[in-house]
Amino acid sequence: MKPGNARIRSTPAQNSAMRLDEYVKYDGLGLAGLVRGGEVSADEVRRCAVDAARRLNPHLNAIVELFEDRCAGGDPQADAGGVFGGVPYFLKDLGATEEGRLCEMGSRMLRGYVADKTSSLVKRFKKAGMVNLGRTATPEAGFAGTTESAATGKTRNPWNLGRSPGGSSGGAAALVASGVVPFAHGSDGAGSIRMPAALSGLVGLKPSRGRVSFGPDFDEPGLGCAIEFALTRTVRDTAALLDAVAGPYPGDPFVLPRPSGSYLEALAVPSRRLRVAFTTTNWSTGAKVAPVIADAVRRTAADLEAMGHAVEETDPVFDARMAYEANRLAFNSMLLLLGPLVAALGGSADAEHAEPVILDAYRQMQSMSLGEFFVGTLAFNYVRRQLGEFFETYDVLVTPTIGVRHLDFDTVDCSSFQTVEAFREAMEATVAPFTAPFNVTGQPAISLPLAQADETTPTGVHFVGRMAEEDTLLRLAAAFEELRPWRDRRPALHAGLCADL
Repeated sequence: MKPGNARIRSTPAQNSAMRLDEYVKYDGLGLAGLVRGGEVSADEVRRCAVDAARRLNPHLNAIVELFEDRCAGGDPQADAGGVFGGVPYFLKDLGATEEGRLCEMGSRMLRGYVADKTSSLVKRFKKAGMVNLGRTATPEAGFAGTTESAATGKTRNPWNLGRSPGGSSGGAAALVASGVVPFAHGSDGAGSIRMPAALSGLVGLKPSRGRVSFGPDFDEPGLGCAIEFALTRTVRDTAALLDAVAGPYPGDPFVLPRPSGSYLEALAVPSRRLRVAFTTTNWSTGAKVAPVIADAVRRTAADLEAMGHAVEETDPVFDARMAYEANRLAFNSMLLLLGPLVAALGGSADAEHAEPVILDAYRQMQSMSLGEFFVGTLAFNYVRRQLGEFFETYDVLVTPTIGVRHLDFDTVDCSSFQTVEAFREAMEATVAPFTAPFNVTGQPAISLPLAQADETTPTGVHFVGRMAEEDTLLRLAAAFEELRPWRDRRPALHAGLCADL
């Protein structure tokens, strides 16, 4: 069965308004197909998303702002004829912006900041027909591994409201996992798409550096570590979204080669025989991950072997500590951008307005000399070349997505530590040991929801590919979606169960 056909469900009853329990059965392509075919209207689809958002957000705290004008009338700038014509989504309150809309980045320092430009990525979302209904929660400046901040509070995981959906795209993950929207914008500087995907039972692709434009304001935020894209429930939505947004804008620093066809079409092409490496060793601590996580990786490796791929248990030889240090420098460097924005708003970066970790990192960057900064950036070159040699031998590396089963609140947030060093050590040991190095290299990587530790705890498995080879990862993802379908798994808090709330 082709991936594009495997997700089609029966259509809503003719001449009746779409119900929430019907709406949640469809992914983004499915909803767009219904609208295009006249089975439902874009207004009905949007009303379902808004209804779900209003019902579930009091439990999730995932939405910073609902755009009431969009909830009532859609987005006149969105191309109704686009591949996702009429499909609603939410924009993370960090990174990509819409002109005239707030972008406060989870920070008290940036309250009231209004974007003066529409990002290149958002322009492509509009061209694809997507309707942005509002802003999702993020930790302050996107720093933390959980989505909780002094500015907006704690965002909760619909699988277990006592836990975090991860960060920094946790607001997006909570809305997609709970069925409010089929996909949502996210960004990833150390794993911030992939980690929430793993903790929330979703598909989370970090495209290659340069695949998705950061224009017009930025070349490569975080020294190239930060990437923007989305979290989804299906592989075909991921592929179609990448088709819609991939490619450079004038002035972008990198232009990457694309496959000859579309990413969506590539899902129907069987994968060539790959050489795959896998590991269950936490590179930060040197210890093996918990058995339930290791079992998910080993089962995945066995499935890959059964598919005909050559599979070997081995670790890449690289300086992991140097990779983490490079990623720390990248994150800290982004805070230098806060100074001018905060000053323009008449505020200040101080203990009254910034969380302790953010303030410490900001002050460190202000006092760092140019020479120290330059020497720090040399680590990127070393790590890229070390891991590049590994991928000369192997096509794909399989690891856990995160190093722990789940994330509790007040564990890797920016108020539970006083120094950025202590905070990052905790992050690297728990949530980001496997993801952060590949933000440094810029390679594509994807988390897939291939296991459940228990009924409230999704477990992600992480696939890393060669630079610019997202098509390889997406083909594998489609094969696993067919082999171990996850689409019908639902958390306890879900829009399809709104009648029971």
